Amino acid sequence: MKKKILLFIIALLLMLNCSNVYAFETYYTNPNGVELTEQQYNNLSKALKKEVIDWLPQEIIDEFKDDENLTAISYSKYIRTDSYFDSTGKITRNIDTVVTEEEALKFLKEEKIINRSGSYPVHQTTMKRLTIDVTYGSADLRNIYLTLEWLSMPVTRSHDVIGVRIPSSFTVHTSNSGITGKLKHNGSTVQTYYKNSSNVRSLSTGAGISMPLPTGGTSMEVDFNMTVYSNADPFNVYGSYQHAQSTVSLSDSKVYNINSNGLGGVLDFTNSTTRAKYDAMGGVYCSRGLMDYGCY
Repeated sequence: MKKKILLFIIALLLMLNCSNVYAFETYYTNPNGVELTEQQYNNLSKALKKEVIDWLPQEIIDEFKDDENLTAISYSKYIRTDSYFDSTGKITRNIDTVVTEEEALKFLKEEKIINRSGSYPVHQTTMKRLTIDVTYGSADLRNIYLTLEWLSMPVTRSHDVIGVRIPSSFTVHTSNSGITGKLKHNGSTVQTYYKNSSNVRSLSTGAGISMPLPTGGTSMEVDFNMTVYSNADPFNVYGSYQHAQSTVSLSDSKVYNINSNGLGGVLDFTNSTTRAKYDAMGGVYCSRGLMDYGCY
């Protein structure tokens, strides 16, 4: 009898062990070594693109992976933004006009700027495409994702600047990954910047990263991720990418404030000579409330 009881206990322990292994079985591992179960991966996939999941670090993913209420939408509308500038290049006012998709495509063909807003608000020119997205995490956590895709490779390669402006009060996530930037060249990540990098400028109104563009290549993308705590609802954020059309040093590229008078409504270079070297590409905007299904 004792022998049978012992065998039963061993069998029971083996069953429990197998059940435990199955429950935490790794379904997906991203390039940063972050392991996810199938349920956690599906949770993230509801609101984040695979490219975002691929490069987010452990501490940021941990804030979102078990949230089953993350959402994304496919709704979109087209807006033509007419910007007016003063003699120094500062935007004095913007006039937004809702247009049809047909009208938007017509403007693109005429090489005018179209600002497309929806789940991923977009600002596109013939050279590049800028998109922004915001995801709500647990409690007051907000994750901002800004990406710039080059549609046609630039001639000048110097220090470009990508950044966001947050009008409401916020606190950056305490980890070094609270602000992250990645430069992709020919499909591969060639440079990564974190919050403590000398290329990063973090202010009470937002943050930016200066990135020297590599030479050559057939494709290029710049990614910016920022995770903050904020109780603002809706949560509003503006994004901007400024391309240097002539040589700009790292130190000069970081001399800016972040306010509504800046290029793209974000990056306000305090030196007029430096400001004039950037292309003044229009920015993007996302407003998302806790109960919203995407940016508006």
